[in-house]
Amino acid sequence: MTIIILLIYVLLPAGFSLMYLSGYIYSFTEFFEPYNISILAGAAAYVVFMSQFFLSARLRFLERRVPQDKLLALHGSAGAASLALVLIHFLIKFFMVVIPSGISFQTAMGTVALLALIILSPMAYLVLRGKAVKKDTSPPYAGVKKGHNIFALAGLAAVIHVMFASSTWSVALKIFTLVWGVLALTAYLYHKILRPGRRSELILAAISRLAPDVHEYSFDGRVARSSGQFGYFSFESENTGVEEHPFTIAASAGEQLKITVRGSGDFSSSMPELPVGTIVRFDGPYGQFSPNRFSEGTPLIFLAAGIGITPVLSLVLDQGIRSSYPITVIWSIHVDEDRQIAPDLQALADAGELGLKIRVSSLEGRIAEEFIEHENSAAYFICGPGGFGKSMRMLLKNRGIKRRFIIEERFSW
Repeated sequence: MTIIILLIYVLLPAGFSLMYLSGYIYSFTEFFEPYNISILAGAAAYVVFMSQFFLSARLRFLERRVPQDKLLALHGSAGAASLALVLIHFLIKFFMVVIPSGISFQTAMGTVALLALIILSPMAYLVLRGKAVKKDTSPPYAGVKKGHNIFALAGLAAVIHVMFASSTWSVALKIFTLVWGVLALTAYLYHKILRPGRRSELILAAISRLAPDVHEYSFDGRVARSSGQFGYFSFESENTGVEEHPFTIAASAGEQLKITVRGSGDFSSSMPELPVGTIVRFDGPYGQFSPNRFSEGTPLIFLAAGIGITPVLSLVLDQGIRSSYPITVIWSIHVDEDRQIAPDLQALADAGELGLKIRVSSLEGRIAEEFIEHENSAAYFICGPGGFGKSMRMLLKNRGIKRRFIIEERFSW
């Protein structure tokens, strides 16, 4: 994760920006002249903006190194950074170039890319970072995904804008601009055209009601996967439409594929109406929510909230994992009937195969420090909404738990 951040968001933008100024900057103070600041910001914005196509393409070589949920969170933050850089570039160039000389084809292409960023970036950031305060204020997931297609046109406009800029003065700059742009747009085309054809086909086999607004969906079909992973599901039904949505697999690797879904939006609330036998397209699996990085015998402490128990359930149902690691599950639920979401947990606890603590937040409050066993040698796995994850990270940090022993999967993007 650190290497990717340094490469894409520090080294490449800095190197590309300095290439622009290497031909006519001869002193340190010249870096701070408005025109040069504009060039630096524009060049960095181009590299960061085009890198977004790599981060969102679900490329396997990236996902094997950085979990998909972390890539998407980085994708949202980088979008905000590229927007800020583009605005700096635009404002300075507008007053220094556009007003005196008028608009040209090259500046028009830059304006197209800017408008796309201004319109779509805030909505995408809210969805990917889970910042909307109320459900009613959250931009529709499907709408934001479709709006992302406009970013491809913005990317093409950005390539043209930079290629025809008078400041792109050298052959090396033109080659880098073209190659980086072509690679980025190729990643986009792979994601939109080639990847959908490689999805697995599943059949919706059964729907079971676990709690008033929670249902379990079982599927027939074979998918090679590890416990704790997730995937993107597309249902070929008029009830839901065919838009892909991410869900964690709530079954161990050797079991029938299942997902557990709480009806919290238009899409998930319509899923119980799906007819059994519906064809499902599955893209995945993704995710690295796994204890495999830790040596056998390392105590595993799972901290989950609400429906965030699903990847935990997938892991603890895996006999190989239970036989290799001592396990404690600490689960925060809103009301007592939410226990029905994961009935197998209590059965495993009664059989002595794991430790289980359940806290009903509406009666007992949220998970507090004294509720968590202190294990310096343990690995902690966190899964729940963004606020829950943040509070658990702070709690563990205050206890002196090192970052490499804290594994988190966000459950709100």
